[in-house]
Amino acid sequence: MINSFEDNSFNDYFSLFGEQKNFNLNLSVVEKKRKELLQAVHPDRFSGGSDRERKLALQWTTKINEAFNVLKDPVQRAIYLCKVKGRVLDIEKSKTFSIEFLEEQMEMRENLAKIAKVFHDDKFNPALVDEVESRASSMLSKSVQVMTELFSKNFSEDDEVLIKIEAQVNICLFAQKFILECFEVRRKFV
Repeated sequence: MINSFEDNSFNDYFSLFGEQKNFNLNLSVVEKKRKELLQAVHPDRFSGGSDRERKLALQWTTKINEAFNVLKDPVQRAIYLCKVKGRVLDIEKSKTFSIEFLEEQMEMRENLAKIAKVFHDDKFNPALVDEVESRASSMLSKSVQVMTELFSKNFSEDDEVLIKIEAQVNICLFAQKFILECFEVRRKFV
């Protein structure tokens, strides 16, 4: 394995972990495979080797961690899977937002801002943050479920399915960011 890095012995992150190109992955299996791969190519194993072997071990370690980070995150995995299948999602230029979703975003952000103001003026109540964070977590879970269903369809040839995937990626991105914002509010007041 160590000598094959330059030969591009794998074509994508899925094959690196021995997985099919599917959105629905068993992440514990992928994590186990990651640990096995990292053990095999750990740079310390090649400390007595040639400069080339040490360099390749470091490149493999970096590539394995990069691949794992992409596959474990539903947003990155969705974008990557589309790319592998020849369909590029340009989330930066995405305009697939429903009015309802935009309104929900505004409402959730307003609620979090109100909670932060109450915490600033009064005593910290983590249950209030838990409530809005739970809403974002639920949104994230539902969006991942929808993407799992959408990716089981012929998304690489159906523009409508791809647009729906893009919308779900945007929902996931919002939910992930909102959960981090909840964490920051907690961190500020604890």
